[in-house]
Amino acid sequence: MIVGIGAFLIGWLPIIGAIIGVIGVALGASALLKRQPKGRAVTGIVLSALATVFSIVVTIAVGLSPPAEVAPSSSSSPAAEEPSDDEPEDASSEEIEPATPAEPAEPPTKSTDTTMTDLGWSIYESGNIYFRFADKSSYTCGYTRCSYVEVMTISGCPNMLYVEASLLQGDTVVGMTNDALGQVRPEESALAHLQDFNDSADTFRLSEIACY
Repeated sequence: MIVGIGAFLIGWLPIIGAIIGVIGVALGASALLKRQPKGRAVTGIVLSALATVFSIVVTIAVGLSPPAEVAPSSSSSPAAEEPSDDEPEDASSEEIEPATPAEPAEPPTKSTDTTMTDLGWSIYESGNIYFRFADKSSYTCGYTRCSYVEVMTISGCPNMLYVEASLLQGDTVVGMTNDALGQVRPEESALAHLQDFNDSADTFRLSEIACY
């Protein structure tokens, strides 16, 4: 009977009330079989049965009730958002300005080597030292063979210009000769005098030009 009273009191609970009610009915039936006081056993069975039925009804009612509505989230999907005023316009709608034609490139300036060779100079040191042998008809040598070499230096010789040549007889070197001149200013020409004092050579071959 005690279990039946307890089941009746908590019968409003879903599932739990039904379980306690079934237990109360089983205990009441067991009491009747054991010939215990009939009044209490019957009371427990009745209360437990009522609790079981009531709990089943509550359980069904809860299960059939509609779920609570969920409030929509404050954040919306990007597809539902209104287009922002800051979104870039379609590139195809932009006006395309015509390309400005490139200006014709200026013709390259001649290099110093090209300019000097066009004027009849030979290159000794590219971009700086150039030379040429003087025309034999423009000078006389006296008793010994000689030659004159004109030298042009772009950067100049602050202290001295030195010119040296080998003396050749045919293809054979038979001696050497040189000349030293004083200071030569930038882009100033100087004339070196080369002599064959033994008068044994027929050709002068330039071998060295140096600025000091």
